[in-house]
Amino acid sequence: MAAAVIVQVVAVDSRDKSKKKNLTLKIIIPIVVVAIIAGIWFFKTYQEKQEVAGMGTVDTATDESQETIDSSSSITAAEDPDKTNDADSSEITTDKTEVTTGSSSSETEATEVQENVNVDFLLAASEIDLEQLKSYGLPIIIDFGADECIPCKEMAPVLKKLNKEWQGKVIVKFVDVWKYPDAPADFPLQVIPTQFFFDAQGNPYVPSDPEGMQMIMYSLKDTQEHVHTAHQGGLTEQQVRAVFEEMGIK
Repeated sequence: MAAAVIVQVVAVDSRDKSKKKNLTLKIIIPIVVVAIIAGIWFFKTYQEKQEVAGMGTVDTATDESQETIDSSSSITAAEDPDKTNDADSSEITTDKTEVTTGSSSSETEATEVQENVNVDFLLAASEIDLEQLKSYGLPIIIDFGADECIPCKEMAPVLKKLNKEWQGKVIVKFVDVWKYPDAPADFPLQVIPTQFFFDAQGNPYVPSDPEGMQMIMYSLKDTQEHVHTAHQGGLTEQQVRAVFEEMGIK
């Protein structure tokens, strides 16, 4: 009887151990499997990341190398006198140099002209000292107008051309009366543009055909002295030349 009990106890104990072992295996095996799968997934992911990172590095390095090569090629081509691009570059540089030189020369010439030309012989004026102008012994034309007056604008190129051409032969003056309203105080100015003419002796110009040339002759009431000869409105270059041809200027 006692032996049977011992055998039964041993059998029960063996079963408990077997159950525990089975339970342990059931718990450990899934954990091991999950760990293995996780390890494989992690390894693959890490490998893929490394490959992507490696590809990115190669692409970037390739792009940077290409930019360096391109820049180096441009510099070489620019420095090579046999390259077409260099020829074009040289021409552009030469043109710029010529323009710069021309500009400097023009500025220098303009400065020299300003220094050498008497202020009384310059076209634009803010006031008129008639006695000073007469002292040079040259025929005179004084145009009273305005920079923004339409008929004055039309006549402006004529005055500029003749002032340049007639330097030392005729005094050509222009006054903007809108900017300098006191300038024509000594002249019978009624409209703009109006031109006043004087001969080389400082006397008012006497036209051969006052009516045909549309000239107005101003005289003092008391003495009937002829003091001004004027033309109201714009004049063409031909008309101005005709006036001074009668005064001996060609």
